[in-house]
Amino acid sequence: MKRAVNSAALAAALAAALASVLSVPAGAAAQWELSTGALVDDASGYSFDIDARVAPTEQWSFAAGIGRAESSDQRAALTGDAWRASVDWQGAALGFGLGYRSWRDSSLFSADTLAADVSWSVGGGRISALVESRQFEIGYTITLPLRTQRFTQDFVDTGLGLAYSYYGDRWGGYVRALSYEHDAGLDRVITASRLPNLADFPRLQALLSSFVTRSVGSVDHHVALGIERSFSRSGVTLDLGFSRDAVTDDDSRNLSVSYRYALTPQFELEGLAGVTETDRFDALAFAGLQLRYRN
Repeated sequence: MKRAVNSAALAAALAAALASVLSVPAGAAAQWELSTGALVDDASGYSFDIDARVAPTEQWSFAAGIGRAESSDQRAALTGDAWRASVDWQGAALGFGLGYRSWRDSSLFSADTLAADVSWSVGGGRISALVESRQFEIGYTITLPLRTQRFTQDFVDTGLGLAYSYYGDRWGGYVRALSYEHDAGLDRVITASRLPNLADFPRLQALLSSFVTRSVGSVDHHVALGIERSFSRSGVTLDLGFSRDAVTDDDSRNLSVSYRYALTPQFELEGLAGVTETDRFDALAFAGLQLRYRN
């Protein structure tokens, strides 16, 4: 029921935004962007994504994407299909955004996120208030006398946070922090994960240990910051991330460096490399490549 309500609310908001855009008089041609990318880690995990974004006016933009990710058997051992959609309106002083993300393994695990933000300009930068509702569903099997039985358990995380970003001609950067509250379903999931007669259970504690799956893990808090240096046709970005796992209380840290280069006025190539370090897991290196096309 909660997932249906979230989807209905998102559809209504997107429809209202589209109606507002269609009421704007015709002006400059719409700007759009297509991108595709792939990411791998050194434990045989991988992901690939395809995304599209269109900006029919200077204020409005719409985005959608699909993807697939697989973590190695030594980590979370999950394979998930993802889709996402978002709408943004950015004015000179105020802005808002609304987005929905879904990631689901065939039978063991799913994560659905409804996120919203309100932003305003502050001294050349932009500060944002963030809110997220994340619903997780876990499937697991226990062994009983003469048979096995399948169970499902869901729980909801609610996150609140702030973000600040600034991008000038040469230098830019951002900082983002969210803190989450969990409902009673998380305690039931943790209890189930410790049953002595488990036949199978998704390794939720390993989701944060790989950059491939860390975005769908349940966390107590998350902090990310980055700095960017732009050049005439290229740019370099350094990103840092810190999270605490809600299931195990393990801390996870990731560091990455990315380099983008404009091959032509329309095509841009970006490479990424980094490492994730999580308590009770070996450090895991990752690398990725993304190609973007803009009209």
